[in-house]
Amino acid sequence: GNNYDGIVLIGIKYLDPTLSTTFDEMPGALIGQNQNLEDVALESYGMAGFWLRDLNGNSLNIKNGEKCKMTLKIPEKMVSYAPNIMPLWHFDESKGIWIEEGAASRNGNYYEGEVSHFSFWNCDYPRPLVHIKGKLKDQNGNPTEGIVSISIDGQIDQKASYTNAAGEFEGQVPANEKLILQVFDFCN
Repeated sequence: GNNYDGIVLIGIKYLDPTLSTTFDEMPGALIGQNQNLEDVALESYGMAGFWLRDLNGNSLNIKNGEKCKMTLKIPEKMVSYAPNIMPLWHFDESKGIWIEEGAASRNGNYYEGEVSHFSFWNCDYPRPLVHIKGKLKDQNGNPTEGIVSISIDGQIDQKASYTNAAGEFEGQVPANEKLILQVFDFCN
């Protein structure tokens, strides 16, 4: 809560949603809670983590009541269908989900918005959720393990889930969308 005047160490981690490695590096899953306290599936158009520290390693943040401008590049593969206004979400570590806070406007191939604190921030399009579950079986009808990948038809974003030993999987997926379901063994 005190003002700080000194050297600031800045850490920034950009995560490109078109890369499969992003899903291993980002916090949580792409599930969020919107401003109406509804759970939604999120389609990321880019995210970044921001950390500020003093020379002693103490966390620094934006002064209460102030905001900081954030600009994120829209991935080239998503530019053709990226909306002009995009909700902003921050990752709440105590809840383990993304929380909607504000919005970003499109300026060319970038989203620009203001943030009130430093953490992971995400430009995400929200979609209502439905719960699905299924079971993988081999050609003889026996349960089998694997990786189930689900994506919205024509979109980059995807969710992946591992089955349990009984071949079962379940989770939240976007409602009212044509989905593509792919099944992989552990060697892809």
